[in-house]
Amino acid sequence: MAKSSQHISKIEVQANELSNAKISNLFQRISERIEQSRNEIVRNANAVLLITNYEIGRYIVEDEQQGESRAEYGKQVLKELSKLLTKQYGRGWSERNLTYYCQFYRVYSNSLNAFSKSDLNIANVFAKFKNTKLSWSHYLILMRIVEVLQDKLNEWVEEIQENTIIEGKLN
Repeated sequence: MAKSSQHISKIEVQANELSNAKISNLFQRISERIEQSRNEIVRNANAVLLITNYEIGRYIVEDEQQGESRAEYGKQVLKELSKLLTKQYGRGWSERNLTYYCQFYRVYSNSLNAFSKSDLNIANVFAKFKNTKLSWSHYLILMRIVEVLQDKLNEWVEEIQENTIIEGKLN
């Protein structure tokens, strides 16, 4: 009987080893799928956030352009929207954030105006945003850089115009 129980033991060990290898392989495949899914969720969430911020900015800018386009009107709209959105959705809807969304729309509307054309274009832009490595924080930094460059460009244009006027008066 000792031989048959040793034989059963060896079969159990072999079965366990086979089972462990299968489980290990299955675990590896499942782990890879979970990691892929998590990465996909992050990419999709980032793309949805970027599109949402862009669209919010577009709605506000278009409202300002159709109505009174004075700065005071815009400030009041942002203040009221901030209160309403914060009450409805919680934190994250400050006047400053709404201003960033408007700036995001203004800065990127030339290259991304496909959003407002049709749902098909939104799908294409979503795919573009989904594959980007840039997050909302990156776009905020880029917008600040664009703003600084725009200010510098305006200064240079002003200087050139002043120098042209002075040269014209000297000639």
